[in-house]
Amino acid sequence: MKKGLVLGSVLALAAALGLGFTACTADGPDTTTASVTTSITVETTSTTVPATSTTVETTSTTVATTSTSSPMSTTTTAFPQEPMTLRFATTSAKDETPGRIIRRFVDHVEEATAGAITFDVFYDSTLGAAAEELALVRSGFVDMVCLRLSAFPYQLPLLCLPECRPGEGRTAVDCLDHITFQNRDTVPLIHAEAKANDISYVGFVAGGPNVFVGREPFVTLADLSGLRFGAAASAPALEALGVTVVETSPAGMYEALAGDVVDVTRAGFSTTMDLKWYEPAEHYVWDGTYAAGNALTVNLRTWARLSPETQEIFYEAALDAETLSGELSAAEVRLSTGALEEAGVTFGSLSPEDQATWSFLLFEDGASERMRRAITFGLTSDMTTVLSTAAAFSGIPWAPPAE
Repeated sequence: MKKGLVLGSVLALAAALGLGFTACTADGPDTTTASVTTSITVETTSTTVPATSTTVETTSTTVATTSTSSPMSTTTTAFPQEPMTLRFATTSAKDETPGRIIRRFVDHVEEATAGAITFDVFYDSTLGAAAEELALVRSGFVDMVCLRLSAFPYQLPLLCLPECRPGEGRTAVDCLDHITFQNRDTVPLIHAEAKANDISYVGFVAGGPNVFVGREPFVTLADLSGLRFGAAASAPALEALGVTVVETSPAGMYEALAGDVVDVTRAGFSTTMDLKWYEPAEHYVWDGTYAAGNALTVNLRTWARLSPETQEIFYEAALDAETLSGELSAAEVRLSTGALEEAGVTFGSLSPEDQATWSFLLFEDGASERMRRAITFGLTSDMTTVLSTAAAFSGIPWAPPAE
């Protein structure tokens, strides 16, 4: 099967690199059925990871360690895998989109392994909040989480990428796939960082589209000049737009928009829906970027207990879940925008030129912050490699700062 061949090439790369893994491996948002084409073709030049690049300072949370896998069963199975029951923790409800995506992954693995691998899924933050998920999985208290990468900029600095638009014909997680599973320069760096945190990545879940929300109509970035922009803090990207930043938390944004304190703001579309910003601000403009994706993450000791055949199934299940995440995101956007338009909310998109400008400003901001962080960790060279690769993949003309 083609997918198996693709994944096999990544497994071979990881073995050659000696990483201790069996590695896997915009006008508006696309509202058609998403087609995730994760072509995991690895450039096969051998790469050696400097020892100094694998050390990442991490903030560890001590978690009570109970057994995460069922005792070895004497039941025989035709599938080459010892029977295991794995614990999967998530902050999402079972019927929410993230919960449905996790269920797709779990069902795929259980069916493909003929029941050799089963899961106990703990929904609704039963075992911990989003900020605790890395500690939960690295400690072995749980076997898997769907990790919100943006929540761990200090523990996972290399994979906590700046926002950027996917590019023509690409999905919201293609850049993460490229950095983690495909590019010969970044694969060893990302996997070494994961190994230092006792985790392994098997795939990614797409983040939703981002949008500007305003009280008055606007079409271009130039239209924002002089407006009061609600944001958690000022940033060079916002200053470049000529706006006046009014520091406002997401929780306080509704009142700021309704009370004529803020003219315009920006956030993930799902956030604007959850907080009902469309009530005081009826003009939406897609900016072409997407929220950072989440990582389907496995405890490293659990990963080592999986047979090569099971590991490949995990990668295939992750690709299946990734496809579903794109489809569900597109469907949610389509349904929500239809309902809002009927209620009088207008929708537009930045021009391709404005999208490129805005994406560059955001990436440059995020890259500057990450380079400063990398200096602290002694990861300047590694961070430069990852950011340069991400920028090139996304068509962003970013260059690292002169030394």
